[in-house]
Amino acid sequence: MTFSAPAVPEAVGILRRRASRLFAVWMPDPGERDSAALVVSELLTNAVVHGGSTMELTLGFRDRILAITVTDRGLPEKVAVLRGEGPDECGRGLDIVAALAGDVHSEQQPEGWCVRVRMMPASACSDSGRPLLNAA
Repeated sequence: MTFSAPAVPEAVGILRRRASRLFAVWMPDPGERDSAALVVSELLTNAVVHGGSTMELTLGFRDRILAITVTDRGLPEKVAVLRGEGPDECGRGLDIVAALAGDVHSEQQPEGWCVRVRMMPASACSDSGRPLLNAA
């Protein structure tokens, strides 16, 4: 399911709430839903700060893997300028996402940036307790 919105701060909360409604259907554990909602918030906030006029959130849940993708219309020049800010100003969002998800990929595309995250709820583990994500 894909949602598009203007890259403005108000849209982050709106899209996070839409995502949370889907997470409530897909994941029974409230902690896992909260972690997924935090990932969505961090990625969308990055899109607002670094992106252009619009952003897109795509969510999917298949084979016990939650896929979250955020695409923005950010320009490489804008991102390069923001990287010069101190660590207290920005830069922790993707660290939080990586700590929660473990599988994070970002790429610059001709029209902006795309960040893809895959999360596996704890209930989607093998009998040995190992995540099935790495078993393939």
